[in-house]
Amino acid sequence: MLNDIYTTLPWVIWLLMAVLIALSSGLLIRALIKRYQHTGRIDEPNQRSMHSEATPTGAGIVVVLFLGLASLYIGLHWLSFQFLSTMIIVVALGIVGWLDDKNHLSVSSRLIVFFILSILIVLAIGIVDEIKFGQHFNWIIPYPIAAILTVFGFIWLLNLYNFMDGLDGLAGMQTVIAASAFLILFGKIAFFSGAFFDAFFVSSGYALLCLVLISATIGFLIWNWSPAKIFLGDVGSLPIGGFFALCTIVAVKQLNVSLLSCVLILGVFIFDASYTLIARFCRGEKVTEAHRSHIYQRLASAGVAHSSIVLRYSLIMLLFSVAAILWEWHLINGLVASVFALIGVIFMLIWVRVLERKQL
Repeated sequence: MLNDIYTTLPWVIWLLMAVLIALSSGLLIRALIKRYQHTGRIDEPNQRSMHSEATPTGAGIVVVLFLGLASLYIGLHWLSFQFLSTMIIVVALGIVGWLDDKNHLSVSSRLIVFFILSILIVLAIGIVDEIKFGQHFNWIIPYPIAAILTVFGFIWLLNLYNFMDGLDGLAGMQTVIAASAFLILFGKIAFFSGAFFDAFFVSSGYALLCLVLISATIGFLIWNWSPAKIFLGDVGSLPIGGFFALCTIVAVKQLNVSLLSCVLILGVFIFDASYTLIARFCRGEKVTEAHRSHIYQRLASAGVAHSSIVLRYSLIMLLFSVAAILWEWHLINGLVASVFALIGVIFMLIWVRVLERKQL
C-alpha cells in the first residue's frame, strides 16, 4: 500500500531522492545539449522567436521521463487506475509534443489527441462540477455542462502552457512555484486525512509527483536560465500543462479544494494567455496564428532583459500561490485573495504599457 512507503521511510529519504532527481535531470539534460547540437535538433530563431541564436530544444523529455516513471511506480504499487492514467496522459502528451517539435503537427491532429485524453480524465478522475466561493457558498454545475467545461479547461491549459513557454526560465519557474503550491496543499491534506481514507492515498501520491516534477524542473532550469543552453520544447510544456490540469481536477473533485485556489496558483500563465487571446480576437486578428503579443513578449520587445522579466513574473507567481494557500487554509478570505491577484495583474499591465509608451 502507498501508506507503507510514507510510514517506513523517513522524510529525509524523500529529500535525498529529490536532490538525486534534480542532479540526474541536470546531467541528462547536459548530455542532451551535446547530442542535439550534433544531431541538429535545434530551434532556429525566426521573426516570432524571443531568442536570437540557434538553440537545442526538447529538454522536456527528461522531465516527462521522471514524472512518467513516478506515476507508473505509484500506480503499480497501489494498483491504481487513476495513477496509471496519469502516467498514460503524461507520456502521451510527451509523445505528441515530441512529434510536434520534430514535424510540426497540425492543429486538428493535436486537438483530437487532447480530446481523447480528456475523455480518459473524465473516466479515471472525474469532472469539475463544483466551484467553492467560500466555506458556505458553493456553486454546483450540472453534469453535462461540467463535463464540457472540464474537457475545455484541460485542453486550454495544455495550450496556454505551450503558449507561455517562450522565454528563458519562464515556464520552468512557473512549474517549480505551481508544483510547490500544489505540493503544500496535497501534503497538508495527506497529513490530516489519516492513512485509512482515500484522500490520504490520492493526496500523498500527487504530492510525491509534484516533488518529482519540482526536482526534475530544477535540473532543467540550470540549463534554461538566460541565456538558455536548451529549451523545454512541446515535449515538456504539454505534459506539464496536462499534469497541472490533472492536479486541479483531482484537488477539486476528490479533495474538496476550491477551483479558484487552483486557478490562482496558475494565475499568471492563465491571465497572460487568456488576456492576449481575448485582445487579439477583439482586434480581429487570427488567433490560431503564431505571434508576439503576450505580455512577456511585449516586455522583451521593449528591451527588458529575459532574466528581469522572469524574476518579476516569478514574484507575482509566488504572490498568487501564497494567496491561494492562505485562502485554502482559511487564513484569508476570498476577497483578500482576489485583491492579491488584482494587484499582480495590474502591475503586469501597467509595467508593459509604461515601457511601450516610452518607446513611442
